[in-house]
Amino acid sequence: DDDLPRPEDDSDEIADWFSTETDPAIVAAVAKAEAEARVEGVIGPELHQQS
Repeated sequence: DDDLPRPEDDSDEIADWFSTETDPAIVAAVAKAEAEARVEGVIGPELHQQS
C-alpha cells in the first residue's frame, strides 16, 4: 500500500462545491416559479388533485 501514489490535496479547489449556503438569487427564482405555478388557469389547464 505504501507504493501507491497519494491523492492530490485539492481541498481548497473544491471547498465551495459542497457549500450549504443559501444563494439569494436561487431563492428568489424558486419563489417566483412556485408563485407562478400556483396561479390557477393562467399558464395552462387547471390541475385537480384526485381523491
